[in-house]
Amino acid sequence: MKFRFSGTLLRFVDYRKEIAVEDAATVGSALQSLVSQYPSLRGALFDADSKVRSTHRIVLNGEVLGREHTDRALFEHDRLEILTAIAGG
Repeated sequence: MKFRFSGTLLRFVDYRKEIAVEDAATVGSALQSLVSQYPSLRGALFDADSKVRSTHRIVLNGEVLGREHTDRALFEHDRLEILTAIAGG
C-alpha cells in the first residue's frame, strides 16, 4: 500500500510525496511502520496517547476515517493520505 503526503508533514518524510509500506495488515500497522521509517514524524502525527492527532485526517481510498478506525484492513493496492488542517487568516 502507499501513503500520499502533502503540506506540512512533507518535511518529516524527506519531502517524499508518496511512500510505499509493505506487509501492513491495518491502517494502524501501516502508520506504525511509517513512523519506524521516519521517527521524527511520530511527534507530529500522534498525540501523547499514541492516537492520531485531531488536526490530521486519515483518508483510505478517498474515504475519511475516524481516529478510532485504525483497525481497518489494508490491501496491496490501497492508498492512504494524511491531510492536515490549515489554520490562519
